[in-house]
Amino acid sequence: KKREKKKISIFFIGRLENIKGCIEFVEGISLLKERDKKKVTVTIIGTGSLKSDILSLIKKKKLTNIIKHKDRISHSQINHIHKKCDIYVSLNKLGNLSNSNLECFSSGICSIVVDKNPEMLSDLNMNKYFGNKTLVKIPFDSIQTELPKKISYLINNRPRINYYAKNLYNQAFKVLKTW
Repeated sequence: KKREKKKISIFFIGRLENIKGCIEFVEGISLLKERDKKKVTVTIIGTGSLKSDILSLIKKKKLTNIIKHKDRISHSQINHIHKKCDIYVSLNKLGNLSNSNLECFSSGICSIVVDKNPEMLSDLNMNKYFGNKTLVKIPFDSIQTELPKKISYLINNRPRINYYAKNLYNQAFKVLKTW
């Protein structure tokens, strides 16, 4: 019951650059229905050339009450962040096999990622390691419109967050044994 009343914590961790999808992330959060915005807290952790654009967009979209930004966290704090995180979002346009993603996958955090991109030849073999029962995937060509749909689905079906988290943890344990 306590968990049901708790707001869902969503994290975006990465450089604030176009290739990381940070603009699409904020735009996607802005497209959530108002009732869904009340159910989440969002944290963006990162710095980069788009930091001021991101902070301006958060103000412009009137999201300062739900989106918080931190420049950096120490590596020793990452486990604390993982424990607080309900949903991790990575919109990395160059692929999902990054350090941050693999850390989240191995921590068993329900993760939303961009699906394979045949044009850029990224993540073409991702399903071999992490299929649709482990990761929530968004089509590359509709990130901004699909992200709010996926988030809304998860926050309104909380057992699905646990479903993906458990499946991802178990699969990461098999695939990333040495990680």
